Amino acid sequence: MALIDLTTPEMVDVSGAWLDAGSPEGKVISRAKGLVPLLMFVREAHEGLLASQVVAESPHAARIKELTQTNTELDRDHDRHVRGSILLLEALALLAKSDKRRAAYRATSLALFPDGASTTQLSYSAEAGNAAMVDERLSDAHKKTMATITTPEGSLPEIVGRWKKVARALGESDKERTRLMEVKADGTTKSDGIQARNAWIRAVDVFRRAIPMAKLSPEDVTTILATLTKSEERGKNRGGGGGGGEEGGESGEGGEGGEPTGGGEG
Repeated sequence: MALIDLTTPEMVDVSGAWLDAGSPEGKVISRAKGLVPLLMFVREAHEGLLASQVVAESPHAARIKELTQTNTELDRDHDRHVRGSILLLEALALLAKSDKRRAAYRATSLALFPDGASTTQLSYSAEAGNAAMVDERLSDAHKKTMATITTPEGSLPEIVGRWKKVARALGESDKERTRLMEVKADGTTKSDGIQARNAWIRAVDVFRRAIPMAKLSPEDVTTILATLTKSEERGKNRGGGGGGGEEGGESGEGGEGGEPTGGGEG
């Protein structure tokens, strides 16, 4: 998946996580001596990206930043509910004494989350849409199965209700952010933003290529790449396609470093 398919806010999220010493990614990186020196390039590119956005996203930069943070928090809550529900139903299926009961648990899980754990990799708007349609997918048999399941955090129907509420809020927040990001300040040029994106792509590509040489455990590598992997999946679900930027396929990414034009997650 090409880095150019990430939106600028997604780029900021990725490098911001690496640069935050208190984040899971930052804690792992701090133990990898070979990666720490490369953070100076990531930081420079990160700050350049932020500087370009202050101008490019005016007069709504503050609100967009707030919505970006809101989306991140809501998405984490959404993913927690999805993974928890899937794991709960699978655990019950594994423990079921009858094939009928086992099948009922798994059928209910499939009705709730047709894409399984990949539901967490959908765009924000797709996550909201998926939750909005869940009632249409649930049969009386599914609802009956759900009603039998209780946890210290409430019944499964209550947990699903919270998931739907979070997904709806995520969709509304992201819709507002997408709308505001289309409003540009008077006199803004696109070239500054493109140059900043290209610089970020080069820095992140170098950093990512160095990770295999850092002799980290598979778990640590997964932690470092978590935000980037999810952002790339969102770009893939949008259909990719950037606009405006560097020629010659810099850092093996190819094409240009402008904002993706496929809509959806930003």
